[in-house]
Amino acid sequence: MDLSKFDPEAVKLFLEEATDMQDQIEESLLTLEGDPSNQDAVNNAFRGFHTIKGGAGMIGFEELQKYTHEVEFLLSDVRGGSRNVTEELISTLLSSIDCLRGFCSELEGEGDFDHTLAEASLAQIRILSGDSNNPAETPKPESITQPEPALQESVSTSTPKDTRSRYLIRLKFSEDILEDGGDPIVLLKDFHEQGECYVTPHCHSIPDLEFLDPTKLHLHWSLVLSTTKTMEDLEALLMFFMDEEGVEIKLIQGPPEETQTKQDINAGVL
Repeated sequence: MDLSKFDPEAVKLFLEEATDMQDQIEESLLTLEGDPSNQDAVNNAFRGFHTIKGGAGMIGFEELQKYTHEVEFLLSDVRGGSRNVTEELISTLLSSIDCLRGFCSELEGEGDFDHTLAEASLAQIRILSGDSNNPAETPKPESITQPEPALQESVSTSTPKDTRSRYLIRLKFSEDILEDGGDPIVLLKDFHEQGECYVTPHCHSIPDLEFLDPTKLHLHWSLVLSTTKTMEDLEALLMFFMDEEGVEIKLIQGPPEETQTKQDINAGVL
């Protein structure tokens, strides 16, 4: 894997949360193994895979994003009640955790992951996804009328270009921000409205309950935002906070066309 295509800071944030999610998924699956009717365990496992999928997409790790999408699709059937929890299902899902950890270890630079293991896991996941608990009721696929070639060409040429940029945003405010009338949650919502936003909360500064001061802010956040907005647009949202030492916006990747141009310049093509 070419690790140079990933932003180190964004990867660090992703790995931090992915590790927690892997533990959550494993715990949920073990609970489900002992209690196949435990819907909370199904939901927790689903959310864990969904979170990792979103984070992988935001840092540009397409292989992991596609892998977790397949697992998520299988679990969505379990959540909806159209697929039963079986020993084979649990075994397959537990094996997928090994693949998650392999992907993340490789992303962290701790050696190469054997991707044939992921391919074998995907094959088993797809077999289970394609099964039916009641084959007789499986609907036959409807015939689809193919569009005329001219229409296909028209549609393909009118596809809009991806003009999004990716930003890394750090929001570490003064602990007195709440007393000063600031509301970080409103700001987080503002960033969510700008595009596809992946948020990592940092909770390690929260004290034990007996020492907790509810008037102080003990959390801070890191965001990876994929958006068509400019740096100036995003800085405008932070106009009252840019003097804060822990507040920062960094461009990770520009629009694909612009990024490719820069790569060509660096390679001496242009």
